[in-house]
Amino acid sequence: MKTAKKKKIRSSHESGNPAGAGETPERPLEASAKDLKRLTHALGLHRLELEKQNEELRRAEEALRRSEERFRVAQELSLDAFTILDAVRDERGAIVDFRWVYVNPKAGQILHRSPDELTGQRLLAVLPGNKASSDLFDRYVHVVETGKPHDYELHYQAEGIDGWFRNMTVKIGDGIAIYFNDITERKRTEEALRESELKLSALINAADESILLFGLDGTVLSANTTAARRIGMSVDEILGRKAADLIPASLAISRQKMVNEVIRTRKPVYFEDERAEIIFEHSIYPVQDKTGAISAIAIFSRDITERRRAEEELRTTHAKLAQHAYELATVNRELESFSYTVSHDLKAPLRSIDGFARALQEEYADNLDATGRDYLLRVISACRRMNQLIEAMLNMARLTSGELNEKTVDLSSLAMIIVHDLRKQQPDRQVEFIIADKLKVNGDGTMLQVLLENLFHNAWKFTGRQAGARIEFGSVTMDDRTVFFVRDNGAGFDMRYADTLFMPFNRFHAASEFPGIGIGLAIAHRIVRRHNGRLWAESAPEQGATFFFTL
Repeated sequence: MKTAKKKKIRSSHESGNPAGAGETPERPLEASAKDLKRLTHALGLHRLELEKQNEELRRAEEALRRSEERFRVAQELSLDAFTILDAVRDERGAIVDFRWVYVNPKAGQILHRSPDELTGQRLLAVLPGNKASSDLFDRYVHVVETGKPHDYELHYQAEGIDGWFRNMTVKIGDGIAIYFNDITERKRTEEALRESELKLSALINAADESILLFGLDGTVLSANTTAARRIGMSVDEILGRKAADLIPASLAISRQKMVNEVIRTRKPVYFEDERAEIIFEHSIYPVQDKTGAISAIAIFSRDITERRRAEEELRTTHAKLAQHAYELATVNRELESFSYTVSHDLKAPLRSIDGFARALQEEYADNLDATGRDYLLRVISACRRMNQLIEAMLNMARLTSGELNEKTVDLSSLAMIIVHDLRKQQPDRQVEFIIADKLKVNGDGTMLQVLLENLFHNAWKFTGRQAGARIEFGSVTMDDRTVFFVRDNGAGFDMRYADTLFMPFNRFHAASEFPGIGIGLAIAHRIVRRHNGRLWAESAPEQGATFFFTL
């Protein structure tokens, strides 16, 4: 009995029931096991939930890390400048500054500092111009306090920065994020465009032409001041009106037909009309948009009344000049004929005088005293000189009245031929000649030969008393033109009398000093003028002379 009781008591104790709690302990023990099982199951579910939440948290953290990495890379590669700044407040909570939290490379480039150098620094310590030279700081404070984004453009000039920027500022936490771009080049382009438009507008408004631009429905889109003045309205009054209302009704229909023709053919139309004794020249042009479609019509109108009058006067003047030229040519031909006839007819009696004088000299000289013989010699000399003058007049008329036979002429070769002839005429003279090579020109060969002969003969004559005489022929360039010259170191002349140098039969020296009749330079001058050139001289007494000419 004792043994059984002890065993029961142990069983009761082991079951967790107090001694004497009853004779059936199996129910409480069974209930406790079920509770423990449920608790264990609940703990397992909770653990699974925690593991799930941990996995989601890990994924969220990884996603956030990737997002932050993408954000960092995007901002570092961005062409936009981007910064984040936290507000710095005083003990009363007022914003007194901002501190950089993040700066991307583009922002550092614009601010002339590296991102690491700026991060952690105070805004006003690095860029005091944000408050001292601009209202940027106040704008930032306003964004933080109101939470409203702020998009604006400004010119910043401080701390070595000088340019135009566009800023977009938004609130982020207790601070701001700023996107900003350097738009200096855009602003310069806009300013240049604005100045160009102003200049173009000034030019258009200063034009004598009236300019009207109107849409395809006939509404005036633009007009310059000249158009407004001729219509009798201001530019503002013209804009928006129908173009047909601005011209007489009698012209509206014909104008519309022309406009329709311009639209159909896509080609401009030109015409003239006259109103109230004023003649207008008009041009109607199609205006195309960027797609090539005709979007507007432009009309340019110009008052050409004075031009028409001037043209009419010019036509009248041309007719008069043509008539005058014809009459002058007729007179010249008559003068040439008269000169030739007179010169030719003078030679016959002159030959008779010369012949009788020579016969008198040969047959009756012994019957004359010294005075008579001297008179007879004077008559013969005068006949000879008169004959020379007549021949010179005939040559000048013949050379300066004929048609030009132009071709390439080698002036250097002509000069060498003339030099050879001069030396042959006076072989005892020692003269140095300097002739430039390959001097060529287009002109009449015969006339140009006479031109050089007269200039070389002139130099040959006036170096006759010069020891070490020298004559040079060459060319120089003056005002992009080739200028030929014949230079000598002979007697020269006073430039005060240069105006009469090329007058026929004009002489600066007595015939006893230097022979000649004074016709050579006159002929040379006329030949040069026939070639639309110019002949002039530079000289001084006893210092030689240089004759320049162009062809």
